[in-house]
Amino acid sequence: MTLTIDQQVALNGHLIGVYYPYTDVTDLHWFDAEHTMLNCTVAFTDPRLGTSPYTAMAEDITLHCPEIFARAINDEFGPIAEYVPPSEAP
Repeated sequence: MTLTIDQQVALNGHLIGVYYPYTDVTDLHWFDAEHTMLNCTVAFTDPRLGTSPYTAMAEDITLHCPEIFARAINDEFGPIAEYVPPSEAP
């Protein structure tokens, strides 16, 4: 089933998620050393969202977030750059 931007998914009357369709995911790099979140750029189909920086993780209320994360770790969007810790201020 393909969901549209305004479709909300409910279970027993409770909102369990919203799906925002997208066409491409690029510029992937790990947000943290534990590889629990990754930063990327997502091209959403809705012009209100456009192409936006995005942080994906395995669990989220939006349905597209864990989908992006799962597809990314399965190498569907290319390699994920390693986490680079912030540099210490002098």
